[in-house]
Amino acid sequence: MIRARELWTALSVIKGVLILDNLWGHFLPDEVGIPLRTDGWKLLLTTRSAEICRKMDCQRIIKVESLSEGEAWDLFIYRLGRGGTFYPEIAESIVKECAGLPLGIMTMARSMKGVDGEYRWRDALLKLRRLEVGPSEMEAKVFRVLKFSYAQLNDSALQECFLHITLFPKGKIILREDLIEYLIDEGIVKVMGGRHLQFCRGHTMLDQLEDASLLEGSRDDEDYRYVKMHDLIWDVASKILNKSGEAMVRAGAQLTELPGVRWWREELLRVSLMENRIENIPTDFSPMCPRLSTLLLCRNYKLNLVEDSFFQHLIGLTVLDLSDTDIEKLPDSICHLTSLTALLLGWCAKLSYVPSLAKLKALEKLDLNLPEGMESLKDLRYLNLDRSLVGVLRPGILPKLSKLQFLKLHQKSKVVLSVRGDEVSRLFDLETLECNFRDLDDFIVFQIRRFSLIACKVSVGRPSFSSLEDLNYTRSKYGLIKEAWFYDLKLDNANRLIPPFITKVVFVSCQNLRRLCLSYGLEILHLDGLIILETLFGAEPSNNFQGKRW
Repeated sequence: MIRARELWTALSVIKGVLILDNLWGHFLPDEVGIPLRTDGWKLLLTTRSAEICRKMDCQRIIKVESLSEGEAWDLFIYRLGRGGTFYPEIAESIVKECAGLPLGIMTMARSMKGVDGEYRWRDALLKLRRLEVGPSEMEAKVFRVLKFSYAQLNDSALQECFLHITLFPKGKIILREDLIEYLIDEGIVKVMGGRHLQFCRGHTMLDQLEDASLLEGSRDDEDYRYVKMHDLIWDVASKILNKSGEAMVRAGAQLTELPGVRWWREELLRVSLMENRIENIPTDFSPMCPRLSTLLLCRNYKLNLVEDSFFQHLIGLTVLDLSDTDIEKLPDSICHLTSLTALLLGWCAKLSYVPSLAKLKALEKLDLNLPEGMESLKDLRYLNLDRSLVGVLRPGILPKLSKLQFLKLHQKSKVVLSVRGDEVSRLFDLETLECNFRDLDDFIVFQIRRFSLIACKVSVGRPSFSSLEDLNYTRSKYGLIKEAWFYDLKLDNANRLIPPFITKVVFVSCQNLRRLCLSYGLEILHLDGLIILETLFGAEPSNNFQGKRW
């Protein structure tokens, strides 16, 4: 306190700008003796944390973006200076590896200053690409700063979230919702309650990583949010993840076959081989990885064969992702993976055989065709059949899946999977629903129940898009869309049909409909083929319809 008063006294009689570089914590300027006044001292600070800027009450926050290719090249040449032999082609590759990060570019330029010999330049590029930076200046400066940012997270779940992103290919732009789904599957997002609360926690964690400048956020034209990890930050995260030897990541590496036996170590916990060109898994290949919990083989579009022997020793698997592959038959050995909590087989168009899953009592998430033994999955919380060709849902199955929070059934015009209203209404934990009801009676049973859905897309009748080629289901953001579609219904009065929680309504070819009174809160209305409609708003149009689009 004495020093703070002395500093305050000394600074109060002069004016100036105080620059605090690389700030890692917040404080009150008055408490340390900095007199901030409009006619006195100004404070300028740099930090990797947006949260620190907010807590310091910064009047203006300027985010420093990555350098463009031209700016990055100019900075490299400026810092490299003159002297020594210069190899432009290799230098361009080195600059590209730094991905616009000024600190990385300056560090590499200084380390190459005065270096002669093409072989030394190529060796430096090779080490940078393979993370064999050792005790070099890049390791000492750039990686040290980024590792410190990671350590400052002070939350093991947040650190796990950060490291998990390296399971995706380097440089990949990832939809937030897709990433959060994985975080939930892995148990990194741990929240008591429903999926909506889990997604809230997941978005909060990604916000925190963005605030710490460890992730880059973006939005598309439809306001969907994405994240991307800077290439050098990805390198640091990958190095941290691989240090323990508990992960093998070869995502997007253009592999045509599985890594050899020596890669499959007993201590492995996570393996990501997503987005490669692997076609089959050999008959005699059975990795000894009893601790392996996560195996991602998704988007190996040519993968058509997985032999029984492959899963023989993978008894600890909890997450298995084979989605977007060409497999035709799921091996029977899947039945013995009793620790499995998430089985992802969406977009497997040729999959025709799935063994009984009755033994997989721990399964919480299922994304595939409907297999035998479904009724035994008492802990199932997520069921997605949207990407399957299941035509019939056996009566009595849904009520037995009483813990379901997410249910998505396809509503395609050629193959419609309809459900009964009384069965859906018995799913008391349901938060997200996409389904087709066989008729109005089933829909009425559903809407009378009025359970607290966060999001829903329901249809009644047989979907037909022949007259609505330009109109698709609203692309859903988690927890926002609540819509109902009605096709070719033989009713003349729909005044009491639409529940108040629905925000979008579509009527198609309901040719007998004469009266339609709209509910409070409706935002979007689309009518097509209602040739004798007489009454739309009812007695109080200004109060009943507060829509935004027609």
